[in-house]
Amino acid sequence: MQMAHYTVIRDGAVWRINLAGKNYGPYATQSAAIRDAIDTAGKAVTTGYQARVMVQEEDGSFREEWRSAPAVPSV
Repeated sequence: MQMAHYTVIRDGAVWRINLAGKNYGPYATQSAAIRDAIDTAGKAVTTGYQARVMVQEEDGSFREEWRSAPAVPSV
């Protein structure tokens, strides 16, 4: 199963969501970008992807904000 990586990044005075090298947004706040990233990641899960949302911290590091549950193998 493929993994969709959504990364919330700071871009000057705004926030964006990066997916596969393409930026989406802008968002006025980090929390608005996070909410949209989690919502979009959840939709990716319904189409067969695993997904996670990473968030850029003030110091430039990244933390995991959300991750879909691992797929349960069919028996």
